[in-house]
Amino acid sequence: MALHRISFQIIILLITHFSALSAANTYKDIIEREKLICGVRGGSFGLGKVNKEGKWEGLDVDFCRAIAAATLRDTAKVEYVPLSNKVRFKALQDNDIDVLIRNTTWTFSRDTSLGVEFVGINFYDGQGLIGWKKKEGWKKLADYESNTKICMIRSTTSLVNLKDYLAHHNRTLKIIEHDSTDVAANRFFRRKCDLFSSDRSELISMKQSRPEFSDDLIILDDVITKEPLGPVVRDNDPQWKDIVQWTFFATIEAEERGIYSTNIDDIRKQTKDPAIRYMLGVDPGIGKPLGLDDEWIYRIIKKVGNYGEIFERNMGHKSELGLKRGLNNLWTRGGLLYSPPIR
Repeated sequence: MALHRISFQIIILLITHFSALSAANTYKDIIEREKLICGVRGGSFGLGKVNKEGKWEGLDVDFCRAIAAATLRDTAKVEYVPLSNKVRFKALQDNDIDVLIRNTTWTFSRDTSLGVEFVGINFYDGQGLIGWKKKEGWKKLADYESNTKICMIRSTTSLVNLKDYLAHHNRTLKIIEHDSTDVAANRFFRRKCDLFSSDRSELISMKQSRPEFSDDLIILDDVITKEPLGPVVRDNDPQWKDIVQWTFFATIEAEERGIYSTNIDDIRKQTKDPAIRYMLGVDPGIGKPLGLDDEWIYRIIKKVGNYGEIFERNMGHKSELGLKRGLNNLWTRGGLLYSPPIR
């Protein structure tokens, strides 16, 4: 019996030892290298692209900047790594990036089988179709004939969604598969396909990027799926998951409480609200659970803005896309954005 107890204790110690070895410490790595490595889409209006001044901009990019503000106290200390659909998860799994923020749809299979964890939804989207105008009044997929060609990208949920949608509606359109977004989009713009299907935000970006074709293109009325897009981290680092998750939630909570980059200093000086004082680091304690200092949320909002500011700058009325908030509004304004209480 004693021998059995000793053997059991040794097994437990070995399990604990190897579990500790397998656990990552992404935050420590970032601090040591003094740089956050963020996987992004690249070339996408509103979500992530390099502007005319050679600087990265977009909704996803701003959340990378927000994480850098929280952890490194500097939004400029970010390396942006453009990733294709095919390699984005492998880059995360192989530790080539610290976080993936690349219009990536949260699905059951991805969340449970890839060794990754989705930490929130930073953009509620839906899959749609863009096409060359054929006949007057054609606005839906049902208007297109059975010989219609649709350019699609392999290794995406969009391809699976489209096949399921066509099967459900007993349609047999011709799907032409490609290895990357660029290849598929280029073939579409060369009119080798009649339609292209992806997230509607991506379709709007595509149309915006090729103004010479704007009058010949139409985004169909069909919205064939729900596409909750969000940041992704490895699932072996709970501290890093919490940092990324609560960075995102902080931008929502700030907007709900009326805290903007333009008024945060006045609020911080004047507020007597205990919840806001705690959130902005006036009263101590909010940094310790994450291993951060107490001003991490203050820096996010001051340097990057709340969710509303981030959205409007990149996707909304202040941007080239001019999208309405819609589902991406606060729950108090008819949208789906909702942060757990920060207390």
